Amino acid sequence: MFVRTCVFAGAGTLFAGLVWAQAPTKSYLECNHDSLVSVLRAYEDSLALARSTAAVRVDYAWRVTDVSVADKVYKIYRCEALYDSLTVLMNAVNLARATSPVVDTDSVSGVMGTSAVLHARVTSDGGSAVTATGFKYGTDALLTSPMDAAGSGTTSPFTGALTGLANCTQYWAVGYATNGVGTSYGDTISFTTTPPPCAIPSVTFDGHTYVTVQIGTQCWFAENLRNDSYSNGDSIPGNLDDVQWQGASGGAQAVYGEGTTTVSAGSSDEVANLATYGRLYNGHAVSDPRGVCPSGWHIPSNPEWSTLAAHIGGQTVAATALKATAPGWDGLNSNCFAALPGGWRHPLHSEFQRAGSYGYWWDSQGSAWHMVTGSGSINRAGMDPEYGASIRCIQD
Repeated sequence: MFVRTCVFAGAGTLFAGLVWAQAPTKSYLECNHDSLVSVLRAYEDSLALARSTAAVRVDYAWRVTDVSVADKVYKIYRCEALYDSLTVLMNAVNLARATSPVVDTDSVSGVMGTSAVLHARVTSDGGSAVTATGFKYGTDALLTSPMDAAGSGTTSPFTGALTGLANCTQYWAVGYATNGVGTSYGDTISFTTTPPPCAIPSVTFDGHTYVTVQIGTQCWFAENLRNDSYSNGDSIPGNLDDVQWQGASGGAQAVYGEGTTTVSAGSSDEVANLATYGRLYNGHAVSDPRGVCPSGWHIPSNPEWSTLAAHIGGQTVAATALKATAPGWDGLNSNCFAALPGGWRHPLHSEFQRAGSYGYWWDSQGSAWHMVTGSGSINRAGMDPEYGASIRCIQD
């Protein structure tokens, strides 16, 4: 249809082929009657498409004079107001047909302890030029009260540099773009900032890589041990049933829930427990001269645990900072120690207890430091070597 084609093609095309003229002695455009009628019909159709109203139609043209050309009489109209109005209308029609942009939040790079770079792209501008880009981000998965980072520009792709982030904290982020219609958001991605690294940022031991964390003057593994071999490669006996665990006179290790039918708390999913909590070791493995930590690292002594607690404010408050942020485990992880409630293996019945609410870690003197849900303190208690508890390694 002529009218629709003209409307969508833009203001210049709308008037193409129609009789528009400007006499040398006049400062305004004139158009003949047929041209005016065609343009007005196009204008009315445009208004309908733009969901507007013809409130000022009567003001767009008025007769100037009659002229005779080739024995035909034309009514001449002063049309400049109509022309200007239709030009404005074309912009409104185009805007009415446009949509907000389509945005894709691509990825995150350069994740450090307190900074990261977000990446996104506009796959479509929606028919209206993009005027702004950026990112919303925060520690709430729903981004209910997000922070804002400006995008690198209005072209695609664009990036956003985040600074001032918290160490060892999970963040969620989404890219956005704005055009004349509105603002659209992409998909939400998540990333976790890294702990402050030691001089040796990670250690690979027995097939697993441990990230390290600097706390004060100490360098710790940022997760529990999970190896089933001593540092010299000798195997540490595992997968022991109740009787075998109780009767072990040498080192032994277990994954929470294995080798027994008694799991009094927490999950019995051995694969998930190993990935989350690492392994539990008895006291005989702790004292074995072959060592359960890799070369250059050792099980912390009682004074080294005390130093850790003192650096964070003392034993009565240190647990809150040391605990990981996990459901039911009221920690802030503000020092990136990421302690989790891995429970223990009790020697009396060899049953697994307290996962999800208690965490126990050996010291090299045969005692255990423990944290519990609902308490900010970390405490030390004597343990028989038949108990199974977690181990953290500290650098020599």
